Amino acid sequence: MSGLKQLIELGKSMGYDGEELQNFVKEQQEKEREERRLEREERLEQARLAAEKEREERQAEKEREERQAEKEREERQARLAAEEKEREQRHEFEMRKLELETARMGKSDVDGSSSTLAKIPKLPIFDDGKDDLDSYLQRFERFATTSKWNKDAWATFLCTLLTGRAMEVYSRLSDSEASDYGVLKAALLDRYGLNAEGYRKRFRKEKPEGTESPKQF
Repeated sequence: MSGLKQLIELGKSMGYDGEELQNFVKEQQEKEREERRLEREERLEQARLAAEKEREERQAEKEREERQAEKEREERQARLAAEEKEREQRHEFEMRKLELETARMGKSDVDGSSSTLAKIPKLPIFDDGKDDLDSYLQRFERFATTSKWNKDAWATFLCTLLTGRAMEVYSRLSDSEASDYGVLKAALLDRYGLNAEGYRKRFRKEKPEGTESPKQF
């Protein structure tokens, strides 16, 4: 911005004097104000355009993230549906296998021996989130032992009673592992934290109930 003194000197150098000099100085001041106004408006417009561009980029990025999230949700749902279908097929297969196994063992009636099929008790389904797995397995093993089940069939019998995470553990085992009760039991106990470290944590949290003796505790 030119100062008043500079404008006066410029006007005089151009031959202006008196009222003409005053008009020249006034016109130059107005011209400079207009130039500053235009520069300010231009800066504001540039800032507005930059802000608008940034908003558009953020919106585009948000839409890309939402599309990606939706795609991942759909893929996850498809994967879960496929896993659920696989578990159902595996369960149906094991149920059929159980039927064939019990039918095979039941043929011993022809020789006058007891039928395993007839002795299979009506065990309740394992309720994941409600039942204690450790206690459930102990009860299952006692039933199996009392009923004189062939231990080779224990895993097959147990799989028909599992739900939730327990069934997921079973479904992820190979065929040979899933038919081995010892392997299946170890996998279940590990999944539910019923291992050495898990029992230590559990013991530290537990307290005797009511009139429970130290031995019972």
